[in-house]
Amino acid sequence: MSKQLHAGVFAFIPCKPADLRYNYLVMENYNEYLLTNMDTAPEEDAGQEEPKRIRTLPGIVVLPAVFLWLEFFIAYLRGTFPAASCIAGAAAACVSAGMLVGGVFSLLPPRLNRFLTAAVVQLLILFYCVQYFCQDSYSVYMNIPALLSGAEGVAEEYGQMVVSAILGSAGIILGFEMPFILVILFRKRLRYSRTAPAKFAAAAVCVLLIQAFSVSLLTRQDFYRDKYLSQYTFDDSVRNFGLLTACRLDAVYAAKGVPAAVLPAEEDLPGEGSTETEPEIQQEKVYGFNTSYTDYELLQTKTSDRNLLTALSYASASKPSRKNECTGLFAGKNLIIIAAESFSPEVVDSERTPALYRLASKGIQFEEFYHPFWGGSTTTGEASILLGLIPTDGVESIQRTIGKDNSYTIASRQAAEGYSTMAFHNGKPDYYNRNKTHPGLGYESFTARDGLSEYTLSWPGSDDEMFRSSVGEYIDKGPFSVYYMTISGHGLYNFSGHTQAIWHKDEVADLPYSDTVKAFYAANMDLERGLEYLFEQLEDKGIADDTVIVLTADHYPYALQAGEAWKNTRNYLAELKGFAYRNAMERDRNALYIWCGSLEKEEPIRVTGPTYTPDILPTLCNLFGLKFDSELMVGRDVFSQTEPLVIWPDCSWKSALGFYDASRGTFTPDGDSSASDSYISRLKQVAAAKVSYSRALLNCDFYGFLNENR
Repeated sequence: MSKQLHAGVFAFIPCKPADLRYNYLVMENYNEYLLTNMDTAPEEDAGQEEPKRIRTLPGIVVLPAVFLWLEFFIAYLRGTFPAASCIAGAAAACVSAGMLVGGVFSLLPPRLNRFLTAAVVQLLILFYCVQYFCQDSYSVYMNIPALLSGAEGVAEEYGQMVVSAILGSAGIILGFEMPFILVILFRKRLRYSRTAPAKFAAAAVCVLLIQAFSVSLLTRQDFYRDKYLSQYTFDDSVRNFGLLTACRLDAVYAAKGVPAAVLPAEEDLPGEGSTETEPEIQQEKVYGFNTSYTDYELLQTKTSDRNLLTALSYASASKPSRKNECTGLFAGKNLIIIAAESFSPEVVDSERTPALYRLASKGIQFEEFYHPFWGGSTTTGEASILLGLIPTDGVESIQRTIGKDNSYTIASRQAAEGYSTMAFHNGKPDYYNRNKTHPGLGYESFTARDGLSEYTLSWPGSDDEMFRSSVGEYIDKGPFSVYYMTISGHGLYNFSGHTQAIWHKDEVADLPYSDTVKAFYAANMDLERGLEYLFEQLEDKGIADDTVIVLTADHYPYALQAGEAWKNTRNYLAELKGFAYRNAMERDRNALYIWCGSLEKEEPIRVTGPTYTPDILPTLCNLFGLKFDSELMVGRDVFSQTEPLVIWPDCSWKSALGFYDASRGTFTPDGDSSASDSYISRLKQVAAAKVSYSRALLNCDFYGFLNENR
């Protein structure tokens, strides 16, 4: 063995900087001794064994290996892996990121390098664990801003549930912790040497090449390139490219913005017309358009803001919808909007829930309604209802409205017409910052559980108590526009810790379901009691005929799904629905009820095409005869002739002809219907454009700009 080799091996052994020269001199003398005395060594030394060599690995391999383990372990746990090209790209991203961080650490003293590497390994494990439990609980991965935004509230409101989920997942946590355990056990076999800056620079070039190779693999196919660029969502990126790449894209797009989708041709966008000179459809009554005919192309010359330009480009290409026979049907009437926590229409029964049945069977009935799961739990459902947009930024979506011009919301428009506007919630006032968001959406006041006159400290809070405490605040102040976000229907569903389920257990004892599903029914009985009281008060005051009630869910009851967080060993949601749903469309089919006392004696008005939550805002604006620019709405007035289209955040969509699943790139027709390739291609473009438009509106003060410049 040459003295250079001995010296090189010895140089990787961690030691104090002050001892380096001494150790080197000792090694030099030892090498010289071996070279000069190899042939003359005493015979008794010949039988002695050489010192046992410990095989070591450079510490820089640790982080790439940890990234690889965590990425593919979390993919294994969720049971789905992306395409081969994306797996290779995700692996390359892990290697490049690990080498980069490890290379930076190698510029530091070895002991500090060792400590920082171990610390980063544990932080990565914690982050991946949190993401796993988010996905397990809410069926969605959340970016870092969303996690930080909801962390305090989750810890306070659902702390016991979180601890229980963690304790029940010891095996999974052990799997995540395996890299850290191995790093500690084999710490003596890992050598951390200091790298010269010149060598680090050369290695950094290699890292960049590997990263470029990763990007080329991930974006090689058009299907994945769109998801990487204009159709980016954090959750979808994790599922297709891995958590590491999703975090990198999230950071890049937070700084630069997500690339705008290519707009389809103007004639391909849904709508009924775009100019005042267009011949009117010959009907019993001549209807104009719901629009102010703003020159959006001119407005594009007045700004350089990327998001404003994206929104204005969409608006200039979009077509408004016509007024119709339902325009102004509810003009001047009171409005109560109810976003019911985890509501599902299966709970409606003519005998057990007469108030809910009254809403469902009278007034306006929607035969094919969807509430897509936007990710981020309740607050994204609220955003789609109140803002009429596709929530593209998780829990941050509605919070991006703070401090902006929100004059387009139903409450803002009705406040301008002299309505009293109020919002209520029987949860914490600052959870999801509702105490800041809701007053800015046009509600003169926002009252949470602490401000309710009837409030029992329980989990979850009582919807019945919320209605009883609040109705008196507005019932004599008509016309009024009121919004309720309920909470009784929240999971976990059981008869041991869910207060509302316990209170109403006897009322669902005869149902032929598991205790978990029975508890879900029982939880919704408290909403039923609150609605019964509301109907009584409206009728006692003689204003039922002048009041409109709108009820829909905030999202599907995901706490019925199998998962550690909800303590469900099987999928109780399938039991509730009565079938094993196969995709997001079947899972997210829900209900929208629009009731008014004046319609009760008439035949129900039926809406047959596919509709969803962003359609609520333009539909209500039309029904109440409010002025609005329909071309700026992501959804549609369901009574117009605009083509129906339901859109999910990953750009999946449902039309009158079938369902396009963007996660698989497949189209499933409805029944005997068929769709041409050009039809599917057109609606894919329209869906992507509407998602891009929603994202732009959430990231700029669009209506503030419009109101200042038109």
